Amino acid sequence: MKLRMTVIVLMLALLPAGYALGQAIFGIFSGTEAAAPGPPLEFGTISCSGGEPTGLWPNGPPCTAGTRIVRLRGMKLLYHVQATDSRFTGEQVVVVNGDFEGWREVDPASGVMWGTLRLEVTGKGLGPIQGIKTGEVWEGAFTGTRMITAGVVRSSFHDVAYGSGGRVEGMHADWHVSLNPVTGVGECQGRILAPAGQ
Repeated sequence: MKLRMTVIVLMLALLPAGYALGQAIFGIFSGTEAAAPGPPLEFGTISCSGGEPTGLWPNGPPCTAGTRIVRLRGMKLLYHVQATDSRFTGEQVVVVNGDFEGWREVDPASGVMWGTLRLEVTGKGLGPIQGIKTGEVWEGAFTGTRMITAGVVRSSFHDVAYGSGGRVEGMHADWHVSLNPVTGVGECQGRILAPAGQ
């Protein structure tokens, strides 16, 4: 009897994670996040550490030359997300905060960013992105960095969100985004975790 139990335990231990009893199931996805054309939904506010506000924001540099840290709070942006998993395709609103090491002529220097996100899943509509909202929603948060090296700007983010409604109820998503701030297009890769039994 003891030998039989040992064999059963060893067999369960060798099963892939997706098939193990009581384990959650992962679904891998990739895709793009493209900023909606036009200005942000909200510009947010700027404060200047080591400098003074110029009064030009959002039409020019927000802080005077020599400002050490430019603090951005509450900028709201809209992105269209197109993913290989239909449970993750839709319209995403992000609220961005950031601390940047000064300001270049038209945009922030390097720095750290964080904020919240809400992605409303869309189904088939008039185009690949302009779909009908399904009522399924992902809500969560992100952290990231903006790096400028030899004049090249790159932003990377780690996002985490939880699903509600329809096919995403009770699910957890975890993904990384590499974004080109000049074009406003990011490449994302991640996974959706479905609780056991879903």
